[in-house]
Amino acid sequence: MRFVELCFHERDARAAELAVRGLTDAGVCVLRRPITDDRAPAPSPATRERVVLHSDALGALSPDHPAFAPDHMAVTVAVPIGPHWPHRASRPWLIVPPRAAHLQGAGFWKVVAWAAAQPIPTRDKRIATQQAVFRALKGVASIDLAPRRKRRLRDVIDLTPLMPVRGYRDWETAVTPLAVAGTLVAMAIFSALAMDAATRPEAWGAIAQDRAPVEAPGNAFNE
Repeated sequence: MRFVELCFHERDARAAELAVRGLTDAGVCVLRRPITDDRAPAPSPATRERVVLHSDALGALSPDHPAFAPDHMAVTVAVPIGPHWPHRASRPWLIVPPRAAHLQGAGFWKVVAWAAAQPIPTRDKRIATQQAVFRALKGVASIDLAPRRKRRLRDVIDLTPLMPVRGYRDWETAVTPLAVAGTLVAMAIFSALAMDAATRPEAWGAIAQDRAPVEAPGNAFNE
């Protein structure tokens, strides 16, 4: 497992979360090192690679701050998250400047992780690596968002009450239930009449007598 130390000011915790997510997606394990105005945790002995989130809060620290003390880190990559870049030119830092949308981009943090793994034993090697970083950043799309975690079911379900949709098909939603109800009522009446006629045979005789032809009244006098 590859470990990378993430050094940031405690005021930049939100940007640090984006950095942790992006570096993790790039395949490295992040060791957080938050810094305050007067103290800094000791650097981790588990890695020799460091990523520094350089902001105005971090740049305002004094040069003798414990965060800038000499350590065993072989490579330090500075990611400016503010309008100003690091002014400590004497330090062998690589600069990976992001755009506004790059802090959420998977491609950007892959470049950062790659830069942190490049050995820079000499000044010429550092300059060559810095130029390679700038070339790699040209191919990073600002819309290349980092892959998000799968959303849980409760995050997907929208509990907002559904509003009725009105349109040219509203008449179908109103007529269809009425038609079904009318059909059921007609079938029930027909079934009741059929059952009544089948259970009472004398009803058929009464129906037959009602339908017999009736002779005209004048026929009896003519005979």
